[in-house]
Amino acid sequence: MKVLFLMPQSIYDSWPISTDIIGRVVGFPASTFPQLAGSIPGHNVRVYDGLVNRTTTAHYVNLIRWAEVIGINAVSSLGTLNTLITINLAKKVNPKARIVLGGHHATFYCREWLKEGADFVVRREGERTLPELLETIEREEPLRNMKGISYIEDGHMRENSERPLIRDLDSFPLPRWDVMDLDLYNLNLRKTGFTASVETSRGCMHKCSFCCASSMWKNTQRFKSAERVLEELRILNKMGVTQVAIADDNFGANEERDKTILEGIIREKIDMRFWSFLRTDTVLLNPDFIKLAARAGLKEVVVGFETMDKALLNNYNKGLKDGLSTSEYALVSETLRKNGIFVCGSFVAGHPQDAQISPTIPEPAYKVCDFLLPIPFLPMKGIHGYGALRKRFRLRNVFAHHRFLPVFEGDKKTNRLWGYIFGKNSFFQVLMLLSSRDWVKRRFVHVLGWNLFLGAIRISRGKFLDFLCLLDPRKSPDEKASALNRKYLSETFISSLVSEETPK
Repeated sequence: MKVLFLMPQSIYDSWPISTDIIGRVVGFPASTFPQLAGSIPGHNVRVYDGLVNRTTTAHYVNLIRWAEVIGINAVSSLGTLNTLITINLAKKVNPKARIVLGGHHATFYCREWLKEGADFVVRREGERTLPELLETIEREEPLRNMKGISYIEDGHMRENSERPLIRDLDSFPLPRWDVMDLDLYNLNLRKTGFTASVETSRGCMHKCSFCCASSMWKNTQRFKSAERVLEELRILNKMGVTQVAIADDNFGANEERDKTILEGIIREKIDMRFWSFLRTDTVLLNPDFIKLAARAGLKEVVVGFETMDKALLNNYNKGLKDGLSTSEYALVSETLRKNGIFVCGSFVAGHPQDAQISPTIPEPAYKVCDFLLPIPFLPMKGIHGYGALRKRFRLRNVFAHHRFLPVFEGDKKTNRLWGYIFGKNSFFQVLMLLSSRDWVKRRFVHVLGWNLFLGAIRISRGKFLDFLCLLDPRKSPDEKASALNRKYLSETFISSLVSEETPK
């Protein structure tokens, strides 16, 4: 079958700050599509990443026309509108194509996606479910015995039983990176070479109240063997990949295995530079591990500081191991900087539990990292304690969400992101990075500034009117969201995207 994997084209994009500004700055491809492509040998696979691809709408339409099955990765509420546009577009130009959604957002909002036109939702893991689903579609067989999918049959929604998570990640086929256009990505950790990503483990055992990763993987973290990870790195290195994002939610959680990986990289002289997520307690409890990681090529990390307030960190349900406290955050950055690692500090912005704290992200937060990365709280289904949080703070339904809209009733600080990005503390951080001797730090600022500039100048009448709509004080948040959805999902707009250009 002709299978098109895609991240939807950014036909709707917020202005003046892009919806996916972080993804544009930290530019690496997700391992999702190469991994799924490896699980369906014999099928004709194409991949299109609309977050980084700058092709014409006509080419996008022709790709959709080509496919028999369209697999969409639905990750976040911020991307919902573009996914809905793509589904409507597919129904218009290729009504016979079967639309399959997967990912965190699709898993927790499976019923909503089926109502919006998806034919199937693959919940949680797809490496076993997708091949079985494609075979069933080809043979036109019944779906009732297939685990891990949701679908509509005879006008009724069906949610089949859960498929057990695969214990042995080494049993997965090797990812097919040949289906990806690696020219589109750059982690900016060095001047030459392609960028890719490696999933050395899957899942998270923690239960933070701002994240749905652990719910997605049923509060487990499973690990590939060190040899399997090294095998994937060798293959990528032979392809010319010199920059790799470690996609794990908690790299360093399996210290002995991770040390074996790092020692293997050094021993085999695998010439790569790495990016990863890290927990603060991983750094504090394992400084020798950080030293080893730096020797192996770790150059940039996103550290989950989340908040400088100890009580608030506990409220987020992100307690630190061994009684460690936020008062030791300075030591985290000191350890990383001493090993030549660029520190991006992740802080939660706009969580309803921090509404009484002013400022939410205080000045000391900027001193524990090289660059402060505010992550707006997005209360998707699947975050731990979602029901209690929604009842207590009257959270809005964020199946689809737009930047500049509040996520809970009574939130008066919907534009707090402006203050973090363009405030004086950020300005001083940028100056420090620009004056650094470290090329990685200087390059980060250049890429960030360039993308902010491009976002600002890529203005149109439509984008400006969208911006005014989102800031209109006369309308409720739901009215604003509905207005944008009506505009971009109207028959008139969808028809305007359709081109008769011959497929290339």
